[in-house]
Amino acid sequence: MPYVDTEGAELFYTDEGQGPRTLLLMHGWGVDSNDWVWLIPLLAGKYRVVACDLRGHGHSSVPDHYGWECMVADMVDLIRHLGGGPVVPVGHSLGGALAASMAVEHPGLVDAMVAVDPAYGHAPEYVAVLEAGRAKWRQSPGEGQRLLLDQMTAAGTTLATPGFLPTFNSRRIQSMPAEMVWKPYEGLADAPSGVFHRDPATEYLKRRQAPVLSVHSLPGKAAWEKETFGNPYSKALEWEGSGHTIQIERHRELAQVMIGWLDGLPAGDRR
Repeated sequence: MPYVDTEGAELFYTDEGQGPRTLLLMHGWGVDSNDWVWLIPLLAGKYRVVACDLRGHGHSSVPDHYGWECMVADMVDLIRHLGGGPVVPVGHSLGGALAASMAVEHPGLVDAMVAVDPAYGHAPEYVAVLEAGRAKWRQSPGEGQRLLLDQMTAAGTTLATPGFLPTFNSRRIQSMPAEMVWKPYEGLADAPSGVFHRDPATEYLKRRQAPVLSVHSLPGKAAWEKETFGNPYSKALEWEGSGHTIQIERHRELAQVMIGWLDGLPAGDRR
């Protein structure tokens, strides 16, 4: 199994396919890179596709620190291990926020970025729900897994959500050490950039130079994000009726949209 040592963590990743671009797939909070198994076969015929487990998730190590800077630095170390980039970060939820921070903080490593229902620029009412969960976790750390699963079910389940998903998520969340379950959220929510919160994120995301493709399930987020775009090839979509796990629920449609968009970008410096 391929692993890479970063500053304070050991990350598991898979590396499949080949092509003019390298896609770096980053999953969301509380799950692992298995979230991408529906999408990888659809992309690996055209691109090199790398999927990693973030620190504290899946087969990666469980370190002490989950500061946002640490998580971004992990991805930079992985890119350099893979050959130095540039790559196309493709992130779901927390991974989408990582992709955005990489685009802002390390533009030379980012050719373009794709955000799938990303955890950035959330409105205050949505943040309040998660902050209530964090407060409960701090009072009862042993309840962390149940609280996270409750949050994931309440925030992202619709009629489009496959029936197996709650069990799939529950089994992975139960495998996480209780003391770290909410730490990745704290890293994101308390990030100095403010990328998680609507007002600071609006200005922060305007610093992205690379083209952006984003797909949102929450009403109004695509329209908001369009206001942050500076690259003429950027595109934001709202998929009404989708649940949070778009990369599972609508993987074929997502693959088609990604491939069409990526193939329509200027050639640039592809690796």
